[in-house]
Amino acid sequence: MTGSIKVWQLGVMLLAFVFCTTLLVGCGGGAVTKENYDKITEDGKTSLADAEKVMGGKGTELKDEDAEKIFTEKYKAAKLLAGAKAVRWGDDSKYIAVMVVSDKVAAKEKKGI
Repeated sequence: MTGSIKVWQLGVMLLAFVFCTTLLVGCGGGAVTKENYDKITEDGKTSLADAEKVMGGKGTELKDEDAEKIFTEKYKAAKLLAGAKAVRWGDDSKYIAVMVVSDKVAAKEKKGI
């Protein structure tokens, strides 16, 4: 009986650890702050890897139609000329998004922060 209680306690502790880690890491959603937005620059010096460090992990690469909604005509022109991609952290109501050209942040947008 004592052994089964310890196994149960270990299981609860493991579940709590996984839950807390998920909350902290999430989809980068916890890092969607004005402070982090300000740390990402559009001066051609911030790489996608730098932005991921600031945001606490990889974002979600957006489909072209979603990227065009955020970056309007900038994205379409960059896509045609330089193969741009857009990455977002957060969700539809609160996000930080970057447009990346040649692995450098060329533009950034925010919503809900």
